[in-house]
Amino acid sequence: MGPVRAPGEGWFILRVVARRPRAPEPYGEARPTLAQMLRQRKQRALTVRSFTAMRDQYQVKVAPGGSEALHAYFNVPTGDTTVAEPTSKELATTLATYDDGKGRRAAYTLSDALGDLQTGTGERPNPAMLSSFRQWIESRVLRRIAPIEARRRHLHEEPAIAGRIENQVNEQLLEAIYATEIVAAATSSDEDVRQVYQLRSANFVRLDWVRLQYLTLPDSASAVHVLERSRQAPTLRDAILHSSAGMRVQEETVTFPATDPGWQALQRALIRTSPRTYGGPAKVPNGWRVFQVLAKQQVVPPFESLDPVVKQNLTSMAGEMGRERRLKAYTDSLGKTLSVQTFPEHLKSIPWPVPSERAPAF
Repeated sequence: MGPVRAPGEGWFILRVVARRPRAPEPYGEARPTLAQMLRQRKQRALTVRSFTAMRDQYQVKVAPGGSEALHAYFNVPTGDTTVAEPTSKELATTLATYDDGKGRRAAYTLSDALGDLQTGTGERPNPAMLSSFRQWIESRVLRRIAPIEARRRHLHEEPAIAGRIENQVNEQLLEAIYATEIVAAATSSDEDVRQVYQLRSANFVRLDWVRLQYLTLPDSASAVHVLERSRQAPTLRDAILHSSAGMRVQEETVTFPATDPGWQALQRALIRTSPRTYGGPAKVPNGWRVFQVLAKQQVVPPFESLDPVVKQNLTSMAGEMGRERRLKAYTDSLGKTLSVQTFPEHLKSIPWPVPSERAPAF
C-alpha cells in the first residue's frame, strides 16, 4: 500500500507480510491510552499545520543543492584526512532562503547549520536519508522565523509571556554565571578531602567485634515488652532471670563480617549502640531479637587505607565544598560592591506562616 503521506515525516510505502489477531482490551482499560494517543495526534496535526502555514507565509525555500551540500558534509568517511575543513566560500553556501519579516530575503547558510548542530538543540538529521536533511533545514529556518512571527503578533508584550521569557533569560544568565564564576573558579585541596573525611568519619567506622547478650522472641509485641522491662536491669540476663526465668538469654561474641545474616544486618545499629545499652527489637529470620551490647571494638580506618572509589567520592564532596566556599566569597563580594542593604524590620508586619488562602501558588 502507498505511497502514504505522513505530514512532517515524508511518504511511506508498506507491504503487509502477515496478520495476527489480537483481542481488544476492555474500553475502560484502553480509554486512557486512547485519549493520550488522540491528544498527541491532535497536537502533532496542529504543529504540522502551523509549521506549514509559517513556511508558506515566510516563503521558506530550500536552495537547489542545499540539502545535498549538508548531506555531503555529514557523510565524510571516518578517518578520511584528505577532506579539509570547509572554506569560507563553502561556509557561505546558501542552504535555504526566507522572508525576514521586512520584505527582504534572508539566507540560511552552511555556517548557520554547523553552528546549530554544535549547539546540540533539537533532533539531528539522519545521515542515511537525504530527505531528512531537507526537513531539518526547514525546521531550523522555522526556529529563526518563530521570534519574528512572535513579535509580529506582539506576543512578547503579553505580561504572562513576557514574564516567562524574562524568568528563562534570568535563569540562563544565572546558570552561565554559576558555571563560569563558581564551578570553573572553585578549587579544592587534599586538606579539603581530609576535612570531609573527618566530618563524615562516623560513616566509615569499622566494627571488628561485639560481645552481647540477646533474646529471640516469636513476635514484635513480646520483644517490645521484654525490652521495656529490661532497661532498668544491669544486664539482659539479670532482667530475664527476675521476670521470666523460663526464657533463655544467649551471650555471644560476634566478629565482623558476621556469618549470621541477622547480625550482619544489624551491623550499623551495633556501631551506634554504646556498651551496656539495649537495642532492638530487630527482625531476624527466626523471629524478633532484643540485645544488649556488653563490649565492642570498632575503629575509624585511616584515610590512606580507604578504597579508591571511596576516596573519589570524598574528592567529589570536597569539590562541592570548594564550590560552596567560592559561592559565598562571590556573593559577599557582590554585596559589598553593590552596597546591599537589608531591612528585616519591614517583615514584622507580614504574618508567618502565610495563611493558606494567601499562600502563593507555584
